[in-house]
Amino acid sequence: MCSSLAGVWALITATRIDESQSDLKAEVIRWSTRWLMPSFVLMPIAFCWYLSAVPENSRQLIQAGIGTIGSGLLTQVTRAALVTTMTSATILAIAYFLAWRNPRDFKLGHAIAVLLLAFAATGATEHAREVIRKPLISQYMYSDGVRRSQVAGLNQVGYTTGSPWKTSMPTSELMFRGQCMNCHTIDGYRSMRRLMNGRDRKSIGNMLTVLHETPASSLYRNFMPPLTGTKPEMEALGDYLNALVNQAPPALARDFRGTAPVR
Repeated sequence: MCSSLAGVWALITATRIDESQSDLKAEVIRWSTRWLMPSFVLMPIAFCWYLSAVPENSRQLIQAGIGTIGSGLLTQVTRAALVTTMTSATILAIAYFLAWRNPRDFKLGHAIAVLLLAFAATGATEHAREVIRKPLISQYMYSDGVRRSQVAGLNQVGYTTGSPWKTSMPTSELMFRGQCMNCHTIDGYRSMRRLMNGRDRKSIGNMLTVLHETPASSLYRNFMPPLTGTKPEMEALGDYLNALVNQAPPALARDFRGTAPVR
């Protein structure tokens, strides 16, 4: 990856060489292209090694994303992989057919296009990596910060008992911030209002029960951490989510960036 990025930046630098030195410019562009090629050879090998190293539940998540791509479910990893594949193939085509075979026709615009494609490929790959490492990071800690060894205890004594913000926030908000906002927002990325839209209070409660009990048949256990806490805490979180979706009173529909509640 480092050699690829070096080659991308070298292509941009090479296109800035004055046209009066066309031979030098062509030579530098071809030299820069050589930095890109190893990544395309090593990428499939590295990908196979990575798949063999990730936990089994992460591989299941990838398979689930591929299997449900037609219905639009669990496809974030699949979409990111497609973006990585398409952008990488496009970079390879530009590098070979323009930069390597016709270096004198390779312009700054082509180099910038390669740079943007490289950013897209890197971003998509990192996004996919972040998704498949959830919900359990290295078999030790869940993506909401709860350690695997803490789950049983928190279900007994309560998730919010040890929170340093307990005195300044209601239980419902502490539950939402602590266990939902690591991966979700209210109206932005993975919006809870959008995901919960159409559910009534009973349906929301049923979903929280599934996330809390995490039965083996639940598809959610492959990509979401178990919901921890006591029954009253679950009820408080359910009321909070219901208020976001079906009531949205000012006290609950606040902007978590620090602004005043929505009126």
